[in-house]
Amino acid sequence: LRESARAHEQARRVLPETFDALSRAGIFRMTAPRKWGGDEVDFQTQCDVLAEVPRGCPSSSWVATILSAMSWLAGMYPDEGQAEIFADGDPRISGVFSPTGTAVRKDGGFVVNGKWGFNTGGQGSNWTVLNTILTEGDGLPLCVIARTRELDRLDDWNATGMAGTGSHTVLAHDVFVPEYRAGPLPLLYEKWYLKFDI
Repeated sequence: LRESARAHEQARRVLPETFDALSRAGIFRMTAPRKWGGDEVDFQTQCDVLAEVPRGCPSSSWVATILSAMSWLAGMYPDEGQAEIFADGDPRISGVFSPTGTAVRKDGGFVVNGKWGFNTGGQGSNWTVLNTILTEGDGLPLCVIARTRELDRLDDWNATGMAGTGSHTVLAHDVFVPEYRAGPLPLLYEKWYLKFDI
């Protein structure tokens, strides 16, 4: 990480070989469900592990933090969605929590459109968590997980600090997300609270 930190800053993203190294170290799957090959570590262990990464590269640490958190979030979705997301044993999931997109119900899922800034580590992810507003009813916040390859990315991350995080804007244009990769945000929050007895 120390040897690659400058290259990450210059590239304005974490390089593929570092993503691979973080994956081999188990960083991205440490919070994933055991039933799908994850480690389900406790929060303290997650913090301890992630506190070591910035000793080599702060940008890699922030990317690792986001992707490990999104892996945990994906564990709140229906089994059909989890089976798809965790199928390869290498969960690389980025995410944005601002509800700056819309979702329209269609054919067993949702058509998603929108624009989300600050998608940290998105260049190295296979999946992307996006928050949307459901256009029907009361406009419920809906959290969907889309395939990263189905999104467009703007080359707009030109920060002086944490330049290597690659926190570019992503866009969805009529991206279909099946219902099993979508969940009402209030329900997901409820699952989080129940899981940790808060």
